[in-house]
Amino acid sequence: MNKKWLWGSAIIAGMILGAIIGVLDLEMRATTIGPLVLSIFAVYMLAIIWTSIRKQKNIIKILMVQGQPQLYLQRMNLLRNQIRGDKFKRLIEINIATGLIYEGRVDEALVILETLSLKGFSPMHKGVYYNNLAFAYLMQNRVHDSQEIFKKHIGEMLAADRDPMVKSCARCNQAILDFKQNRMHIAHDTLDRLLEKDLLPLQKAVILYYKGLIMKELGKEGIGRIFEESSSHAGSTVFKELSDTALNSIQ
Repeated sequence: MNKKWLWGSAIIAGMILGAIIGVLDLEMRATTIGPLVLSIFAVYMLAIIWTSIRKQKNIIKILMVQGQPQLYLQRMNLLRNQIRGDKFKRLIEINIATGLIYEGRVDEALVILETLSLKGFSPMHKGVYYNNLAFAYLMQNRVHDSQEIFKKHIGEMLAADRDPMVKSCARCNQAILDFKQNRMHIAHDTLDRLLEKDLLPLQKAVILYYKGLIMKELGKEGIGRIFEESSSHAGSTVFKELSDTALNSIQ
């Protein structure tokens, strides 16, 4: 958060505390005032954290719903500069890496992900991290590296499904891995099941793109419609370009 907002909030919190003491007109000893001050401070800090999380989720929608990676990265970088706390900054770094992946700047995303400390992360946060790392490797066709992530961290990757913003991410990555390892029918079935779920537009674009590639390998019809739909959900992300290129290759 910016410093002016923080100082203003702190002053207001102090005024509220003073008003409470004044109105009650209590002769409070230090042992009584201390816990009250700490309680107010704790509530204040929780409010800051909650506001940051809400802002972060709204920014994520710019990418996953609107498909605007450049605007998303601008807002996410601004939030990273405003927020306090090393752990929260590192969580935002993961989100920045996500934006870079969808903008096609996978090398830059991996610079962040491969050097990031996971200290203090919950299983779900680790799951988001490992899903991003596996996805980045798959985008670079580093199949072995992605498979190693699955072998070591599949439990944490599936834990990320608890967050609706990243729901089905691990299963999508597994389908992409199956596709790249020539398990076409398994990958196709997984993607079809995912398409039955409530998906965000960019999630749908990725799933449809890989479904189109699999259908092409299997010699199925209706591929053009799949790539067209993928492109329509992809916004200005790299999957817009990939879907359009795939569509042009079959026309």
